[in-house]
Amino acid sequence: MNLEKRIFDPAVPELMDEPGLEYSKLEHALIGLNRLNTLGRTVLPIWKEIVRYSQQHNLDSLTVLDLASGSGYLPFALEKMSKDSSIDLQITGSDINPQCLAFARTQGKRSESSCRFIELDARRADQNLSYDVVTCSLFLHHCSPEAATELILSMKQMARRLLLISDLNRTIGGFALAFFATRLFSRSEIVHRDGVTSAQAAFTITEARKILDTAQLEKAGVEKIWPARFLISAEL
Repeated sequence: MNLEKRIFDPAVPELMDEPGLEYSKLEHALIGLNRLNTLGRTVLPIWKEIVRYSQQHNLDSLTVLDLASGSGYLPFALEKMSKDSSIDLQITGSDINPQCLAFARTQGKRSESSCRFIELDARRADQNLSYDVVTCSLFLHHCSPEAATELILSMKQMARRLLLISDLNRTIGGFALAFFATRLFSRSEIVHRDGVTSAQAAFTITEARKILDTAQLEKAGVEKIWPARFLISAEL
């Protein structure tokens, strides 16, 4: 399979993005993705950047908006780390999918989380929303280059201090990892299929930098992170 070229077709969405997906199947997939995010320590690079920024600017409290939160994994994981530190995070998760929001809110009630969740299109900035930090994890690869630019511009409008994007880095190793890890740690056929689709649709770091240039974030940092991902960090 040729992974040198990005394989992305907005007319053929990932199974989880399809309207009318049965809730039980979506729930099974979200649980599987949570397991993979936990094993991949998805939250760590974003948390470390928040800690670095707060220490550099002598801040002990920050408001955070997470876009395309899905199951709510990142808001909940950030909240847990915040409670074990001296940094107070007031976290809002968001998603355009009402079923994902229902799942996240249910999980929040069960764990007595203080995270709140709102319905929001990640690519359409809400002028009434303003947060210190705006994050987005594993959603960029769902976008065309034009939509990815819209996402970053949306984040710029709602973030006062810091913008963080974590996503897949398109490599052969990343594709192999997605293929095997999804099958080892989830029984969801949706996760199996979408994991491979995501690896094929991911941007390379070079492609991500071009999108940042288009969004006028030329000075944003882009670094490789484990496993087979990259992190975009921009102070505003």
